[in-house]
Parts: sequence; C-alpha cells; structure tokens
Amino acid sequence: LLPGDKDSKPVAEAAGLAARDSGHRVAVIPTRSIVQSLAAVAVHDPTEAFDDDVVSMSRASSATQYGGLTTASREAMTSAGMCHVGDELGVIAGDILEIGAEVQQVARAVLTRMLARGGAELVTVVLGADAPEDLLDGIERWVERHHPGVEVVAYEGGQPRWHAIIGVE
Repeated sequence: LLPGDKDSKPVAEAAGLAARDSGHRVAVIPTRSIVQSLAAVAVHDPTEAFDDDVVSMSRASSATQYGGLTTASREAMTSAGMCHVGDELGVIAGDILEIGAEVQQVARAVLTRMLARGGAELVTVVLGADAPEDLLDGIERWVERHHPGVEVVAYEGGQPRWHAIIGVE
C-alpha cells in the first residue's frame, strides 16, 4: 500500500492489518507524496521476492525529495516569513520555504533548493488542475539550463490547490 501523504498512513496501516488478518501479504511503503509513490511504483518488480520488492520500493520512495507549488489562501506566518492571500508558495517536505509573486519564480527557487545537493537524475512534475499553461515549459527550460543531464518527466495530475507537485530523485 502506498498512502501518498502522512494523513493517509494510519488508514493504510489499518487496511494492511485487516488484509493480513484475512491471510494476505501486505506492506505499507511510507510514501508522503504522490511523487514518492510514483518512484516506488517505478521500481516495483512483481518477479522479485516480496520482501526484496518492499525494500526496493521503500528505498526509491525515501530517496525522492518532494515539494510543491500552491497559492496562499490565507495569511500565515511560515518558515519563509509572512505570506498573504494570493502569494505563490513553495513547499518542500511539507514546509513553506519560498514565498513569491509569480509561480515560475517560486518554482525555480524550489528546484534550486531541491537540486542543491547534487546527484539528481530525475525531476518529476505532477501538474495540477490550475497550473499555469507555461509552468512545465519554464521548469523544463530552467532544469535544462542549470542542471544539464537531469531529466524532467511530467504527468497531468489534475489535483486541486496545487499548481504542481515536484519530486527529485
């Protein structure tokens, strides 16, 4: 089971326990974002032994940083300072670390932070229902220019409230 966020993990664990009680072999991979779930699914190998597959999927998930781009719906004090309604926010691992007036600028700041440690091979972008038309193009051009060799893969996620959910592997 791939919960995909911290709030769903207890539900996934309860479902896993119920399935085990019914005689099924189940594991909960501790994914905290859809991009971590995608990383786990990408390495899933049904021909591997169950335990080995769980380890591979868990490693892929935990090796994937996750972040996102959204618009502030209320005023709040954040780790990046005060945000106001309508500000564009950059979130990394659940913490608001970037505030800006323009989504592309916040996307670049988030990617700069997420790619800073080096060694990345893949940026995954899950586009939301209200993603600006040029968001993906801007991300792809910026990554190509500043991190040549890092591949960008995108999916239409259609999620509300989030312009994009971003993963770095």
